[in-house]
Amino acid sequence: MRQQEAEKKSSKRFKDSDGESSDIILPGLPNEIALDCLAKVPRLMHQHLLAVSKVWKTVLSSQILNWNSSSKGLPKDYMYVNLMFSAIGDERFYAWNLENKTCLPLPMCPVNVTCAKFVVSRGRLFSIGGLVNSATSADVSAYDPSLNRWECLASLKLPRYEPAVASIGGKIYVMGGCGVDSSDWAEVYDPELGLWTSLSIPSLEFLNDGFCRDCAVVNGKLFGMCYGGLGFVFDPVLSTITTVSSSDPYERSPCNGIQVLFATWKKLTQKAAVVKGILFAYLEGKIRGYDFEHNRWLALQGTGKRLRSGLYKAFLVNVEEKLGVIRKNENEIVFACLDIHKLPGRLRCNVICCHSEVSSGRPWSVGSCVSLAE
Repeated sequence: MRQQEAEKKSSKRFKDSDGESSDIILPGLPNEIALDCLAKVPRLMHQHLLAVSKVWKTVLSSQILNWNSSSKGLPKDYMYVNLMFSAIGDERFYAWNLENKTCLPLPMCPVNVTCAKFVVSRGRLFSIGGLVNSATSADVSAYDPSLNRWECLASLKLPRYEPAVASIGGKIYVMGGCGVDSSDWAEVYDPELGLWTSLSIPSLEFLNDGFCRDCAVVNGKLFGMCYGGLGFVFDPVLSTITTVSSSDPYERSPCNGIQVLFATWKKLTQKAAVVKGILFAYLEGKIRGYDFEHNRWLALQGTGKRLRSGLYKAFLVNVEEKLGVIRKNENEIVFACLDIHKLPGRLRCNVICCHSEVSSGRPWSVGSCVSLAE
């Protein structure tokens, strides 16, 4: 509804009282077709189009272009990868479009933060906490792809490093990483209000020191895996959190199935992703998916030799219910998109695309990856 209202409001600038176009976007084309043409241009290139004309600047600065692209299912910039350049101590996001195989850098974040946690909510990329000049930070910033710019937001109640961060129902939940025993150890951000609010749930001591290695959202619940091997499940509806031991996946317990999940998850590294209700991670060169319905891990078949080689350095991400895979291979970064098929007792995939980009000569590593199409 809001998108339609924004479209109607913005479209008034291009029509006179008789409904005829008063400003021509592209000579010789109706404005409706011209909008489709502009919507196909990657948003990161818009900064070069602003100088074409006043009409283009008005269109690119309005919400009508974003609405037009979303309503017609036009391509988006899919994978956003955070690269860390250790030699000069900086980080930067790059956007890879899987369809046309192009790579473009995002504008620099207004806060020179490192080791931040990133999450997507309501079509924006959020940078949360991390380190600023080696000190734990409470800074929060958001990147809006429709405007191609970052914005500083309300700070966290406490500085955090390595917390659990997830988006559930449009709200952002942050737990731990604060290093102190505080009532504010967990908080939630409402993008509509632009405010952080403390969560009234019991504090977990092992999360206060910031040892959340990975987390994922499944069926509206936050599943977290800590470095010490202890897992937890947070239910935002009931505002409850439950710890799960991963030492013995076969001990008799009401959480027996969840223990099987954490017993293997604690052996995995880097970032997991949830696609079609299945939690994907990898171990020993193979992508594995956890089937919550039958409480078991299954190897993903059909990835091909190119993705299996060196897969221990990969990151996984949900790209419009497809599995994105990003990994470093010597001086190049390889990324692919897999279409997942759940079959009786097994998981298979079709490799939609797989290509690589040669990196610069500077030492670098992949910090994280997200998709604004999640």
